[in-house]
This record gives sequence, structure tokens and C-alpha cells, in this order.
Amino acid sequence: MELCLLFQKKTWYQFIIERVKRLVIPLVFGVLVIVPPQVYYEEYIEQSSFFKVLPEIVLQNKVNHLWFIEQLFVLSLLFIPIILLMNSNKRFLVYNFMSNWSQRFEIFSWVVILIILRVFSKFYFPSNSNSLTNLSTLLFYAFFFFSGIVIAKNQNIWLLLQKNRRKNLFLAFISTVVFYVYYFIPTDVISPFLSLQHRWNLWYIVCCLVSWGVIISILGYSSVYLNNKSKVLSKLNEAVYPFYILHQTVIIIFGYYIINNDLTLIIKLILLLISSFFTIGVIYIFFIKPFKLIRFLFGMKNR
Repeated sequence: MELCLLFQKKTWYQFIIERVKRLVIPLVFGVLVIVPPQVYYEEYIEQSSFFKVLPEIVLQNKVNHLWFIEQLFVLSLLFIPIILLMNSNKRFLVYNFMSNWSQRFEIFSWVVILIILRVFSKFYFPSNSNSLTNLSTLLFYAFFFFSGIVIAKNQNIWLLLQKNRRKNLFLAFISTVVFYVYYFIPTDVISPFLSLQHRWNLWYIVCCLVSWGVIISILGYSSVYLNNKSKVLSKLNEAVYPFYILHQTVIIIFGYYIINNDLTLIIKLILLLISSFFTIGVIYIFFIKPFKLIRFLFGMKNR
């Protein structure tokens, strides 16, 4: 959604420069600095010291949880023609079509497109890898990317999201129940009736229903209750990106030491939640937020 607003103020060239600053710089910084500690704790901690194996880890060029930034940058470039279209007068053709469809069949029905994309792409690219070469994953997120572009400036769809937020939440809840029922059904119960491919297709369908249902529910409720200017919301929004970049590394480091303690699972989870959240918060407040260079490396805007 942010992209449509950016294109109103920038040329496509300026847009690409902005995407490089906000996405590529944090990605490169993350691969060189943020990801190596988690790779060390996952694979090397019992073999050698961190700094001794650091060059080897860096050369692996692993993105780990930062795959999302990598895909977001690629999608941003691929969708430039669509964003330009949505900022032109021709956007009303798309807006009217999607608005009429949503009024007639509900916004939840968009999930049909997602299901078709998911099932057919998974047939040719069954891997769960988040690599850019795995088109089943790229197309899955491309659907949400495109949906955000369509929804961003379409007031009719926003009104429908608000109006049907309770219905969408109910559908998301039902989809989630079906998701967990299907997840916990023993394989030998359904295998006599469905082939492996059909079972996977059902899984993809259920996952699509949950994903889309949850997202449109959040959008509907957020547009009602979080649509006012708020200093707190503004500060939290600014902190989201650094928290995302840091979270997996911090969780893995704390998790490594917490998991080996003789404590109950629930205590371990609570300790991990508190320690990781507190640590990320301290890093953000004292070592990222105040400094211009560090903010730049984490993809944050100037203060």
C-alpha cells in the first residue's frame, strides 16, 4: 500500500533508489552482521569460536529470516508497471471491477485467485523454500502484494472491509479451526480416500483460507480502530522494521541457553519471550534509534 503513495511523490527512478535504501541496504547489512550469529548458534557453536568461523559463515550468503526483505524488493521492481497503472486514470477500470466483485461476492472471495495460484504453482514448484527461484512462494506473496496495491486507494473496498469485518473474522476463525482439525487428523485416517497429491492440495487450500481471512479481518478492524493519528502508533510503526530484522537472531541466541535448563516448557517460553523482547527493545532504543548511520543500515527514515 505504501508503494502507491510513494509513486505519487517520486519518479520510477527515485522509487528504485528509495527501495534500495529501505530494502537492499538492510538486507546486505543483515546478511553480513545480523544473520551470522544465528548461523553460528545453529551450526558452529560446538566446533569453534564465532570470529574464527565468521568468514566462512559470511561466504555462505544466507539470508535466513530476511528472505522477506529480499522478496519484497524483487516484487517492488516487478510491480512498477502495475503501480504506475494504478496511479493513472486507467486505475478506475480495476477499481470498479474489484469493487463490483467485492460487493457481489464479498472480499473473502478473492481467496479463489490465491488458491488457484497456490495449487497450480505448487504442482510445479513443491518446495517450501523462500528462495526467489521458487515461484510457488513468489506468486503466493505476489497475490498479497497486488491486493495491497488494489486496496490502498480504493475507498469502496475499505468501506466493505469495515462493514464486513465481523463476518470476515468469523470466516477466519472457521478456517483456522478447519486448519488445525486437518493438521491433526492422522494420515492413516484419510490416506485410503485421498492420494498424497490431493491431501497436499487440500492443505494448500486451507492455508490460503486462513491467510486471506486473517489479513482482511485485521485490515477491517484496523481501519476502524487504528485509523486515527497517534504518537504511540507512529513510534511503534517506526520500530517494527528494526524489531523484525533483529528478532530471529536474538531469539536463537537466548533460546540456545534457555532450552538447556531444567525448566518446564511454559517457563522456558515465558523466559524467551521476556528476555528477547526486552533485549531487542534496549538495542532499538539505545543503539539504533538515536544514530543516523545505524538508522540508515536498518532501513529507517531520517528523524
